Amino acid sequence: MRGIHFSIFYILILFCPFISLFADTTDEEIFKLGEEAIAHYEQGDYERAILKFNTILLARPNDSQALKLRQLAGDELMMKMLAEGGELSRVARALLLYAEKAPIRQEKDPATIKKLVLQAATGSLFARNEAITLLQTQVGERAIPEMLPYLASKTQERERINTILAATKMGRAAVVPLTEALKTEDVYLKQQIVILLGHMGDGRCVANLKAITENPKTLPEVKQYARESLRKLTNRTSIALPAAKELFYRKGIRYYQEHPKYMPIHFANWLDWRWEKGKLVYKDVPHFAYNEIMAEHCAHEALDIDPTFKKGWGLLAQVYYAQHTEITAIEEAAKDRDLELPTDELNQFLEEKKVSDKAKSLSRAFGYPLLIQSLKMSFRNDRPEVTREILNEIGNQGSKQNVINGSLIQALKSKDKRIRYAAAEAIVKINPPGRFRDADTAIKVLVEALSESDARVILVVEDDDETRNRLINIIRGMNMVAFGASTGSEGLQRAKAFPPEDLVIVSSQLEDMATSYFVNSMREDYRTKKIPVMIICPEGQEQKHKDLYKEIDIVKGVVTEPFAPEKTKLSIREHLVDSNTDYKGKSREIARRAASAIASIPSGNRVFNVRLAQEALADAIRTRHDSIREPAIHALKKFGDSGSTDALRETLYNNSSSVHIRTLTASALGNIFNRQKVKVPSEDVEKLMEILQEKLASDENDLNFDEKIGSFHDAIYTLLGQSDMSAADKRKVFFHHRIHKEIGVAQEKQEDTGDEDQGDQASEDREETDEEEDIWKDDSFGDDSSDDSSSDDSSEDDYSSDDDSSSEDDSDDYGDDDYGDDDYGDDDSDSDSDDSDDDYEDDYGDDDYDSEDDYEDDYDSDDDRD
Repeated sequence: MRGIHFSIFYILILFCPFISLFADTTDEEIFKLGEEAIAHYEQGDYERAILKFNTILLARPNDSQALKLRQLAGDELMMKMLAEGGELSRVARALLLYAEKAPIRQEKDPATIKKLVLQAATGSLFARNEAITLLQTQVGERAIPEMLPYLASKTQERERINTILAATKMGRAAVVPLTEALKTEDVYLKQQIVILLGHMGDGRCVANLKAITENPKTLPEVKQYARESLRKLTNRTSIALPAAKELFYRKGIRYYQEHPKYMPIHFANWLDWRWEKGKLVYKDVPHFAYNEIMAEHCAHEALDIDPTFKKGWGLLAQVYYAQHTEITAIEEAAKDRDLELPTDELNQFLEEKKVSDKAKSLSRAFGYPLLIQSLKMSFRNDRPEVTREILNEIGNQGSKQNVINGSLIQALKSKDKRIRYAAAEAIVKINPPGRFRDADTAIKVLVEALSESDARVILVVEDDDETRNRLINIIRGMNMVAFGASTGSEGLQRAKAFPPEDLVIVSSQLEDMATSYFVNSMREDYRTKKIPVMIICPEGQEQKHKDLYKEIDIVKGVVTEPFAPEKTKLSIREHLVDSNTDYKGKSREIARRAASAIASIPSGNRVFNVRLAQEALADAIRTRHDSIREPAIHALKKFGDSGSTDALRETLYNNSSSVHIRTLTASALGNIFNRQKVKVPSEDVEKLMEILQEKLASDENDLNFDEKIGSFHDAIYTLLGQSDMSAADKRKVFFHHRIHKEIGVAQEKQEDTGDEDQGDQASEDREETDEEEDIWKDDSFGDDSSDDSSSDDSSEDDYSSDDDSSSEDDSDDYGDDDYGDDDYGDDDSDSDSDDSDDDYEDDYGDDDYDSEDDYEDDYDSDDDRD
């Protein structure tokens, strides 16, 4: 039974290294709850007994209180509860864990450690046993460097045997430093370590022992001992085992995945061991970086054996990206959740950040083929943030590859929307030369990303697969990211990793631990103490669990099972309000990247059906942040047609939009009008003329504001120039904005007469404009039909020369030769040899988008596009 207790303690303490030893509840209150729980249990009222026991656990009893509770219950009752199974068994195990969790002193003083090792090697039986106990419970792996001289001694046999006994008693804590010490040049010491590792039963040294058997430089007697140790550890002959490089790869993957058997347990030491200059040395590293550091060592061990080993390179690439993404995630969590790292870890974090920046830069040197290899591997390792970073770099480096790899398509169809988005961006950046089957899927995924509104992540901890998957699907239906964990231990591991989740939903009926213990573990760890928690409970037990957790600040509510989808969604959204992450900013960045990816597609593109994105781009221009609107406008400038101009017009005509956005919009509209040969209505021309007269409020803090206004006006004029305006509208524009206006008497009269005269002058101007409209109302220049017009003499005085306005001389200035169909008409036949048309085709891609037929040729038919 003691073995059962220890194994449970081993699993939980692995994930809960920062358990508080203090409780807010008094001894008297704890014991009263204990008496009530025991009474309910003895009466057969198990439900109330469980409720009371859970209340005790949530009070976080210290080791002394838990020990007294166990004595109060008695060994017989505790054994009976353990045998009951279910929730009673889980709360009993948790109470035993608290009882065994007495404060443990860690000895780090080198002089004291050296003295204890000496005592364990040379002392009397009693002194040796006392020293070994202290080495085992208070020192751990830090003692190994001091043990090596005794292990290497050929003459001091008694001391060597005692040291081997002490190291064996220390168990798995000694394996990592001993394995690193196998790099010694001392043949006898290597032989002793090989023998010792074979007796420890820990698989972390198998790859290193196998490498010894493969190394042609290793002496035969050392190889023989290595084979014997491998047989003890694996029950297989050395030759039946995979190659050492493969074993190093597998070992590295287990570190990378933070497999429990590969993580340190002794005092939660996080030590990086190295054999340097004939000595075994170590360095304290942050707990969050430990697994990547160890995985990196394994990758290099594999590549030392075979530099062409693709799995080794793939592992190394993942490790480097993981180091960078984890540091970034910690920074974001610190900002979002006001997370405070312990002082020692903060200093280590700052050092590790420099390393992660180097890893990010160095990862670019892997090259496209190895990045694809690491992408394939990352799908299996369930590190979506790493997969996303690898996809980003594939997009950056893949533009010259012109091939869409199958792994990219797999990523494009991932259940994790973040991976889908990154894959679509990468595929668009690669921009292959020809159509491929999932080209439209890439655009549809970018459209999905363009409407992204909620980037929060939820972890579901539930050991029933069907229940867990059903809830995950409901959450994904809310356009959020959801992950699952099948045990409480796995859930704690996931919750305490970076990046942290925005909400954890945990079952009230976990198999491997009491849910109250799970909640306590989250409350007592700085990484998870601010993550809101919800409890999954059976229907009808909602109030019971609300009462149980009502004093626990991180527990926000319950979700009843079987799930009613709408009710469940409402409850989750309600409690996500307590998540302080900047999910809106993250969602905005996702949408911005999607719009930028679409805008980056070349204008001559014949691979991606960008029309699929036009509606989403138009919606983004209407409703999203300027950071999203800007690339969306650029995308429509390239690919928009008359169906997308409404959104652009609304933005341009809205004076609450920034000058910069309105300038971009005017440029985009001009491009579309020119490309589509759009006939611009007179009301649009009137509106554009009004915009040119707007008095825009200046920004005193913007030193370039006047320059921006000038650029805005230039964009409007360019838009007018690219528009297929009627002749009357064009004359109206230039008449209204004439450069040299009346001077002299008219100006003096206006200055002298004040507001009233100014009004009269404005009236006269309007009359002149009306007359001008009459002259040009036939929408043509130099048309013979105007010869017989009945315009009055005053119009001739104002606008004509000595000859009649319809004379042959006038036709030289305004007739068809200069301003006829070539520039303003709809007949394209006159412009076949016009160089300017060729220029526009080069600039704006008319060769690719000059008619609807081109799209029909590329995409078969409208039915196919649908």
